[in-house]
Amino acid sequence: MKDYISIGSSPCNEDCVQLGSSDYYKRATKECNQFIKLIRKACGEEPEESTARLAIKHNSHDFGTYLDVVCYFDDQDELGAEYALWCEGNTPMTWDAEEGSAKFVKAFSQTQVKEILKKAYNQKEEGAQDMIDCLMTDVHGFYKAPRFTTEEQVNTFIDKRLAEM
Repeated sequence: MKDYISIGSSPCNEDCVQLGSSDYYKRATKECNQFIKLIRKACGEEPEESTARLAIKHNSHDFGTYLDVVCYFDDQDELGAEYALWCEGNTPMTWDAEEGSAKFVKAFSQTQVKEILKKAYNQKEEGAQDMIDCLMTDVHGFYKAPRFTTEEQVNTFIDKRLAEM
């Protein structure tokens, strides 16, 4: 099913065009398009193999319709959802962001992490799942999903967690 995450109409530490101001739609469209370019510059283009797509969304409000940048994705598309969340959490806060300053890199899936654990600790499939469940929870028992992009990150995280036990 199609879903989206709202990102905003401009960087959060910058002024934005206000709904109700003169030429709002023309100015807000221009601002949102510039914001999309900035997000792509800082975070990278939408992954080709995903359904993720940055776009302008029109939203109804008591005072009129305002424009907002969103990232659309299919809720069955793990990569698209990951990219949307990455953009939401790493969008530049000002207009002067550097190229690649928050570059999106596809994270390992849980299956890939299991494969790394099996290889590193000679675990069977069931054992790897038990180890993931044990090592991926915090001291209160809440599951947390760290974002791993390299095998070294997985091993460092697991070694640290094992040392804490």
